[in-house]
Amino acid sequence: SGLKGTYQGLTATVLKQGSNQAIRFFVMTSLRNWYRGDNPNKPMNPLITGVFGAIAGAASVFGNTPLDVIKTRMQGLEAHKYRNTLDCSLQILRNEGLMA
Repeated sequence: SGLKGTYQGLTATVLKQGSNQAIRFFVMTSLRNWYRGDNPNKPMNPLITGVFGAIAGAASVFGNTPLDVIKTRMQGLEAHKYRNTLDCSLQILRNEGLMA
């Protein structure tokens, strides 16, 4: 509760948001470069841009699910069970396995 409760899970949230954007930008840029090939000035159809954006968004969801689980646990009703983000990660791995 209080200020500590407000920032509970901050590390996990920062990691999740940072990796989310990194994955999204990487996939979007890679797809755009692949589409344009040898011509960096090749125009991008808005529909293609939208499809590439959807693929990049989906990739970021798949890539961020583990961090999202940790963030949710750190901010949930049982957050008191965890000392910090690393402890939460290790407890999930130890007690529930990789698929958790």
